[in-house]
Order: sequence, then structure tokens, then C-alpha cells
Amino acid sequence: MHERRRGYSGLRPLTAAVLLGLLASACQPAAPAGPPPPRQTTTSLDIEAASVALADRLIAEGFTVERDVGGLRVRSEDTRFMRCDVLKIRPRGGESEQTRLVRPDRTITTATVRIEQAGPRTRLGWEPRFVGSYLNRLDNIRFDSACRSTGVLEQLLATALPD
Repeated sequence: MHERRRGYSGLRPLTAAVLLGLLASACQPAAPAGPPPPRQTTTSLDIEAASVALADRLIAEGFTVERDVGGLRVRSEDTRFMRCDVLKIRPRGGESEQTRLVRPDRTITTATVRIEQAGPRTRLGWEPRFVGSYLNRLDNIRFDSACRSTGVLEQLLATALPD
């Protein structure tokens, strides 16, 4: 008669190797940055037409769009616009040596888009902000941290309107 062992002892080395691989990839430095993403563009549309066309395009892309003095304020929770770091957290108070790696469970991209006359053309300039929201499960405390742009938002804004 054979005795059956409980558990999955045959999978443990594989699981450990997979976890080590994931941890190693999470700790790798980010790839070298390419050219900075665009921060402005111009269009032949007048200010009002540019504002309406840009708002329509961004709404179609899933953004929340609000009119603001001199432009638009836009917001999205789409993760394709940013990369957030995996953070190493500890309990508050610092007495425990327990740590945990955590990824953001929410992301928020916001941008203020200025729309102004520039001679015969209309200039659009933007200031994006990328934030990841993390939960420290050791203390059950939520915190935000800045994230990096992937360039997708800036490229979308730069190409949204006709030249």
C-alpha cells in the first residue's frame, strides 16, 4: 500500500522559481527613456472648434472632460497612460521587519489642456499628472504615488486634431 503525501511538494521549487523571477523583474530598472513626449501642438481650427473637437475625441476615448477657463480638464482611470512602480512597504512605526511589495490598485490620469490663439493658428498645451493609488495592507492605509507617463496620452493629444 502506498502512502499519499498531502500538499504539492513537487510544485514548490517551481513556484519559488516563478516568484523569484517575478520579484527580479519587478526590481529591474526602467528601460531608458526615449525622447520626451510632446507637450503642445497647433491646429488650423479656431479656439472654439478645437475645444469641441478635442472634447469629443477624448470622450470617445473614455475620458471625463470638463470645460475650464482657457481650455479643458480631462481625467481617465485607463492604465495605458502610465507606468507605476512596485513599492516596498512596511508597517507604520518601523518596529516590524515585515515588508511587502505592492502595486497600485487604482490609477488616475489628469491633464489641464490650455487652448489659446497663436497667430493664425490655435495652440494646445498640456500638463499631465499620473498617480497610482496603493493600499498598504499591513496597516490598511491608502496612499498615492506619482507614476511615469507611457507617452500614450501625450501622443493622443498631439494627434487628436487636424493640422
